[in-house]
Amino acid sequence: MLARPALAAALPVGRIVEATAGETQLLAGEYLEAAEVEPADLARAERLPSGALRLTPLRPGSGLVYLFENGEVDAWRLYVRGPGESGAPAPSASPELWAAARAACPGVQERVVDGEHFLHAAVPDGRCRRALLALLATDLFDGSHLRLVFDLPALQAQLRDMKLRLDAARVTGLSLHYLGATLVLSGTVAPAVRRRALRLVWQETLGKVDLDDQTESPDGGG
Repeated sequence: MLARPALAAALPVGRIVEATAGETQLLAGEYLEAAEVEPADLARAERLPSGALRLTPLRPGSGLVYLFENGEVDAWRLYVRGPGESGAPAPSASPELWAAARAACPGVQERVVDGEHFLHAAVPDGRCRRALLALLATDLFDGSHLRLVFDLPALQAQLRDMKLRLDAARVTGLSLHYLGATLVLSGTVAPAVRRRALRLVWQETLGKVDLDDQTESPDGGG
C-alpha cells in the first residue's frame, strides 16, 4: 500500500468509548479500512460497507479499538460495563507517575483549563519518553492538548523500541526509519501483518507522528 505521509495518532488515545455488554453501537466513519480490538474477546469490531464501525461489546472490561484508515492508525479506549453497572472511572494519574515524569523530564508543565488537562514538555531522551508514555496511558490528556518537543536521542530511543517490539513479536519483512521528523514504514507484507506492525508502532509512539506508510501487499493490494 502506498500512502501519503499522514499525521497518525498515538498515545494518548484518540477517544474514549463507553458501552454495555451485548448492546451494539454504530460509530461514524467514512474511510475506515479495518478495525481490531485488543483483547480480542472484549468486543467484535466490524467495518460496514459505508465505512462505519459496528462495535459489539462481548463482556465487561477495558481495552483498545485500533482503527486503520488511509495509511493512518488510531486507537480508542473501550470501556465495557455489564448491565446496570456504572460508567468508566474518571481518568487520573497517580502521584508516582507524576513524580517519575518530573524527575525524567525537567520543566514538564501541566495546566488545567475548564477541566481539560494540557501538557507541555521537552523530551530529551529515552528515560523521559518512557515516563511520559506511562503518564499518557492514563487517558488524562487529549492528543490535541499536548506540546512535546523531541531531542534527537529521544527519537532514536523511540525508533529502537519500535524495532525491538517488532522483533519480539516476530514481525518480519518491514523496515522502519526516520526521514527528518517523518517515520517511514516500508516492506512487502500481508495486510494483517501490516496492521499488527502499526499497532505495535502506535504503542511505542509518544504524541503525534508524521507516518509515511510505504508498505505493499504481496498481491498488490493494500
